[in-house]
Amino acid sequence: MRRSINIFGAACALSAIAASSAATAQDRNQLKTEAKSSVALLRAAGEPKDRCATNAEIQGDNVVTRTFPGSSFVPGDRVLSVNGVDLADKTPNDVIAVLRTVAPDANIPATVSRGGGTRAIQITCVNSRPVMEAYVLGLDQAAAGRFDDCAATFARPVNLGFGGAALRARCAALSRKPDDTVIGEANFQAMRMAVEDATYLPASRVRVAQNLRAMQASITQSVGATRFREIADLASRWPGDETTFAKSEPDWDLFRRNGEQALRARLIDPDSARIEWPRGFLYGTWKPLLSKRIEGYWTCGLVNARNRMGGYTGSTAFVVVMDQSGGTLYADMGSGRDYDIVSAQCGNSAKLLPQAPASFATATLPSGAPSSLAAAPSLSDELAKLAQLKASGALTEQEFQAAKAKLLTAPRP
Repeated sequence: MRRSINIFGAACALSAIAASSAATAQDRNQLKTEAKSSVALLRAAGEPKDRCATNAEIQGDNVVTRTFPGSSFVPGDRVLSVNGVDLADKTPNDVIAVLRTVAPDANIPATVSRGGGTRAIQITCVNSRPVMEAYVLGLDQAAAGRFDDCAATFARPVNLGFGGAALRARCAALSRKPDDTVIGEANFQAMRMAVEDATYLPASRVRVAQNLRAMQASITQSVGATRFREIADLASRWPGDETTFAKSEPDWDLFRRNGEQALRARLIDPDSARIEWPRGFLYGTWKPLLSKRIEGYWTCGLVNARNRMGGYTGSTAFVVVMDQSGGTLYADMGSGRDYDIVSAQCGNSAKLLPQAPASFATATLPSGAPSSLAAAPSLSDELAKLAQLKASGALTEQEFQAAKAKLLTAPRP
């Protein structure tokens, strides 16, 4: 059964659950408003009520994307008619409108397009009330700002489909004490369903691949790389679109080049800048001080450049936010003073970031720097840099100690 609830569209739901940063009042108010509107539509249609449901999820051009035990449909069916009503050029909402006129224990005819032909089937109805009661309850809880209760409701073992999984993830992220593991599991389940559904909805595959790629770091960190690869493998088996997910990976080196260009444009002596990228990019939102949140791929690093007097100022934190194509949405650097907003934000958030791509391992050196600068920096310089990375939060204590031990034991010229 396709639910006629406007916030269950894949684009909206995936965009919402992809954000990895801490929830804000704006997130809460948005979900409360959407939930209030959606539950009002359901109640206006008489839901929840005792009426026919098909034990199937129907999307797009009336394509069955998921079935539950007892359904007469199979995934990939395209619904042509139900109970004698022609639905060939209709929407899932039109299917629901027909089902609302049918008793919950009825047996009704239907026709579907399956395997290149038209087939007549018999639908054994089940009562939609249990599922719709869960939806209405969860939406009421979200509308009231009771996000912990909402997440628990949508985690129930009933046939809530992708819409329920996505709402569970949104509510879990907005709960009083968000649990990264719970959120990660909810995101994993929602994305897995989205990828499965895209098997039967080719037009959605590029968007689903982009959203899956955007969530790669957060899912990997919370539930593990093996489980993320499980979803990616499903995407690599989309018929005729086996390479779509692989092609969705951003050009990280382009991100770095464009990010550095934006940072250098803010410097007095851009050619002198040494820019270090200890972490990779994560899709989410960044909240600048006194400004609206910015959604995109973000990361933090360190930059050191000369000031007006010609001396190096010392490494300070930077943040850049990039769009999907590598355009710079935002770039800022810390002041290097005792209370530095950017450094504080990066210090608090760096633990969320993934490991940097291998190509990020070498810092960008000043233009015209002698090769010896890159080949043999002093031990004291390298130890100082490690200490700065640890202080900024870019390195954990374990990573710092391992890197320090490696430096102290490595042969030097």
